[in-house]
Amino acid sequence: MKARLKSFGYALNGIREVIKSEMNMRIHLAASFLVIIMGLIFSINWIEWIFIIICIALVLSAEIANTVVEKYLDAMHPEFNPKVGLIKDMAAAAVLILAMSSFIIGMIIFLPKIIDLLT
Repeated sequence: MKARLKSFGYALNGIREVIKSEMNMRIHLAASFLVIIMGLIFSINWIEWIFIIICIALVLSAEIANTVVEKYLDAMHPEFNPKVGLIKDMAAAAVLILAMSSFIIGMIIFLPKIIDLLT
């Protein structure tokens, strides 16, 4: 049991480090917070909440994975290497695709509610 608690602590430390060191993670967290507030304001249904939670979890996890790739490659190849740069760009592209897809899902959920509110 003690080992399980320690591993949980290590994971929390990893999250704390990514938040501290990565501006994009802070941006994703701020967007997530805003979406959760909007979900509460617009009283979205449980299916919409499932999609929102999945999107948030995927984007935040992808950002962490991207950070791992970047830090690992920086440690293993501190000198400039165009192939390393390309790998890092691809990892960032995965986050971008998830973030854009999540934005579209958010628009599908929230745009009709916003339009109803304004009309």
